[in-house]
This record gives sequence, structure tokens and C-alpha cells, in this order.
Amino acid sequence: MAKKKRDLAILDKIYILSLILKTSTSINEFIHLISATNPEGQKRNVSLTEKLYIFNCISLTNYSKFEVIENKKLPKLFIIGLFLGDGSLGFVFDSPPSRAPKFYVKIVFNFASQSYNSFNVQLLNLIAKRMNLKPRISKIQSGMIGLEYNGETVFKYILPFLAEHPDWLFWKNNQFLNTQEIAIIFKNNGHLTKKGLKSIVNLLYSRPNKYLKLKEYWLNLIDKRVWK
Repeated sequence: MAKKKRDLAILDKIYILSLILKTSTSINEFIHLISATNPEGQKRNVSLTEKLYIFNCISLTNYSKFEVIENKKLPKLFIIGLFLGDGSLGFVFDSPPSRAPKFYVKIVFNFASQSYNSFNVQLLNLIAKRMNLKPRISKIQSGMIGLEYNGETVFKYILPFLAEHPDWLFWKNNQFLNTQEIAIIFKNNGHLTKKGLKSIVNLLYSRPNKYLKLKEYWLNLIDKRVWK
């Protein structure tokens, strides 16, 4: 958050300078500030030094130091916005070959996949703190990190957090409602019974999904399982 606030302050300064570009000093500062807004993003075709030389501003004075107060408590709607863009809430099937025909239905909450840098590590820590969670930062793929929770943590903390603003969940609302419905089965230990597992499978397959195996595959596993 601090970096975004800093960039906004820089953009405001860039706008002011764009109105008064009359001296080499103001042009120098203008070029420095523009370059400072994208230090780790797309590679620029013309380097900072080349730009300064073109405009006869060879001084390399650093104009990009902005004091920004860090956000210590993130707004809930900001977190929900990140969830809408980079989060997922759903169930996965775990069927280890060594345990066949047993399998498990596991709830997983992946949140805010971000580039791996110090700013985003700090952001994910602030998100976890705002949701009263211990930060569980994991590498999702090469160069990316995110928060990942499963099991009771999702039911106890994340669902109630999202339930405070259901009207803002938009295209993730189906994931949320699906999870709420299945959470009731888990709460009553239905996932440990034949009937409960079948109910979960039928619910998951009754709505749009991307599961590779047919519903019947899991229902057959449930029938073959040895029940106490």
C-alpha cells in the first residue's frame, strides 16, 4: 500500500511539473519522477540517463524520495476487491493412490496472488492481520506468492469476513454461497459419512466447475470405501 500511495504522490507532482516545464531543473525532476513510477515493471526503451542527455539535463539528482505514512489497517472492501481480482474459494478432491479408494474433499482459500517482492510480502501480512489470521504466505508459482488457508480456518474466519459484505462479492458470489452451503455439512461432520460425502459431491457438480473427473468417479469411490 505504501508504494501505491507513493506513486500517487509522484503522479500528482508530475502533473504539477507538466504545467511549469520551463527550466532544466523542472525537466530534470519531471523525467526522474516518471522513471521512478515503474522501477520493476516493463523495461523502458530509453534509459533514464539517455532521456536526461536528450533534454540537456545531465544531473542525476534523486527527486523520488517521498515520505508516505503506511496503512496499518486495511479497509475491508479493499481486501474484498483483491479477492475478486486475485482470489479463489472452493473445494479440491484429494485421492492419494496409496489410500484408494479413500479420498478427501478439502476446502482451499487462495488469496491475492502477487509478484514476489518486499512490498507484496508486507501487503499480504497486512491482509492476514486485518482478517485476524496468522500469515500463511506460500509460493503459488514461479515469482508469485499468495495467502493460502484451508479447513477450519476458512469456516471460522474467512467466511464470516466475506459474509459482512455479500453484495460486493459479484462474480465470486457463487463460490461464496457454495462454500457456505457445504460448510454446514462439514460443521456437522457430514464429510466423514457416506451420505454427507455424496451430498458434497452432488452439490459441487450441480454448479459450474472445472473438475476433470466425472461426478460418477467420486460417487463410485464413496461406495467402495470401507465405512465404520
